[in-house]
Amino acid sequence: MTKKCYSCGIEKPITQFSPTSPYKGQPRFRGDCKECNAANQIRRYHLNPEKSRATARIWKTNNPQKVIDNKRWNEYRLRPGDFEKLVQDQDGKCAICGDDLKFPHIDHCHATGKVRGILCSACNTGLGKLGDSVESLKRAVRYLENFSSSQK
Repeated sequence: MTKKCYSCGIEKPITQFSPTSPYKGQPRFRGDCKECNAANQIRRYHLNPEKSRATARIWKTNNPQKVIDNKRWNEYRLRPGDFEKLVQDQDGKCAICGDDLKFPHIDHCHATGKVRGILCSACNTGLGKLGDSVESLKRAVRYLENFSSSQK
């Protein structure tokens, strides 16, 4: 299926157009292609950056959950509700230490981007500081074991 962009006039596959709200159950798409829409947004921003920033601030203030959902989608490809399901599947506990999740963090593999689980702040920071390295974690365990055995 194709559609003609009203901005550039080029016939393109429908995947090159962003979806909008459905009309009577039928999918709808923007009139301009993604490429033209992005170019127009940049042009509008450069024409009046203060207005663009103010508009973005207002939208973010009025739509805090959408901001969170967009961030989770853009960074981790989690849809709305996926995060809550992960927390629920872990009974609201950190996947490493088992403490209650007061300020949950999404843990992901930096190489693949795949979400591994939900961690507390301390465990997430610890993994990050050790570079997600199994070898670094093993060295840390050996260090702690040697220290505790020498204290006996």
